Amino acid sequence: MGDVTSWNAFFLGGWGTVFSAYVVIQALALCTLRQQFLKAALILLGVMLVVGLITIIGYRGQSNLWPILLVLTSPIALLAVAIIEIAGLRARAHPHRELFTAITVGVAVPAFLLIGRVLFFAP
Repeated sequence: MGDVTSWNAFFLGGWGTVFSAYVVIQALALCTLRQQFLKAALILLGVMLVVGLITIIGYRGQSNLWPILLVLTSPIALLAVAIIEIAGLRARAHPHRELFTAITVGVAVPAFLLIGRVLFFAP
């Protein structure tokens, strides 16, 4: 199924690099966020877990396109979780601006879901 060297090359220097960055930022977000920002990050995590499951099924089925969904969704997920993380940290630093940051998160997560739907489920 592949040795450690090929996995390292994929996730640290190849197509999977963005996914690796997403995992790091997502873990940071889960450790630092509170309230609605944590909920938004958890929704995003749920979507990416489904993507990961589909990727694993494709890999185990020896599909030659097994990483395609992971490669295409990772940049969008990375951008969305970065926006959520920044908004959450900003809300903590400036509590009086919580409405602005809540609107930012309210736009980032639906935008991620909409872009994913358009890219992967359009007729």
